[in-house]
Amino acid sequence: MLLRSSKPPHHHLSATKLLLLRHLKTLPSSSSTTTTTKDAYFSLIHNITNIIRKEVYPERTLNKLNLPITSELVFRVLRASSNYPSQSLRFFNWARSYYSPTTIEYEELIITLVRNKKYASMWKLIAQVKNNLGDKFSVSSNTVCFIIEEYGKHGLIDQAVEEND
Repeated sequence: MLLRSSKPPHHHLSATKLLLLRHLKTLPSSSSTTTTTKDAYFSLIHNITNIIRKEVYPERTLNKLNLPITSELVFRVLRASSNYPSQSLRFFNWARSYYSPTTIEYEELIITLVRNKKYASMWKLIAQVKNNLGDKFSVSSNTVCFIIEEYGKHGLIDQAVEEND
C-alpha cells in the first residue's frame, strides 16, 4: 500500500517563474504572428474577390468594409479575379475613387481584359488613362507584346496594329 503525502510535491521553480513561463507560452512567436498576418491578408483578398464575383452591388459591400485601399491590395485582387474581367474592371473603378492607381494595376487590368477578349473595354481603359494622365502613362513593351500576341491568337493581328496606332 502506498502512502500519499498531504504536502504538494517540491518544485525547484518559484511561483513567479511558473507564472512567467505560462505567460510566455501564450505569446505568439514573431514568425507565427507574421504567418497569421499574411493569412489574414490573403483571406481578405479572397473575400474581396468573392464579393466582386458574386454580389449584385459589390460596391455597397466593399464600402461597408471600410478597407484601406492600397496599390498592392488592388493588384492582388485584380490578379485573383483575372478570370472575371467585367468584375475586375468594376472593382478597379470602385477602388480608383479611394487611391491613385499605378501603372502596375492598370497593366494588370489591361492584361485581364485582353486575356478574356474584352478588347473594347481594354482600349477604352487605355484611352481614359491617357486622357487623365497624359504622358505620365505609357503601356510597357511587355504588355504591348502581350496584346499583339493575344490578338494574333485570334486572327486579329491587323486590328491590333490599327487600334494600337
